[in-house]
Amino acid sequence: MARRFSAPYQQEPVSGLATWSRNLAIFSIVAVVVSILIVRFGFLEVKPALATFFGALGLAGLSILLGLAAFAAIWQNGTRGMGRILLAFLIDAAILAYTAYLTYQYNRL
Repeated sequence: MARRFSAPYQQEPVSGLATWSRNLAIFSIVAVVVSILIVRFGFLEVKPALATFFGALGLAGLSILLGLAAFAAIWQNGTRGMGRILLAFLIDAAILAYTAYLTYQYNRL
């Protein structure tokens, strides 16, 4: 039988809030991409695609709030999960930066 390597840091608990923050960020980026593709290729009307886009922005905002709560929990408890929080913040920043760019382009018209 193969022997499993187990390091002490692998047995420490991971913050559940950090995991949820990352999962929401990934889901929101998928929803944004799907809504952009829906509008680009004309699968649906613009209203449902905008509802999907704004829903994904709301999920990105919720992901940021969960990330901040997870940061506080990690600071107090010492659990793992900082990498998951930073990945969620990076994804959320990309989503919100794209939205800010679209808003800037709209205002220049």
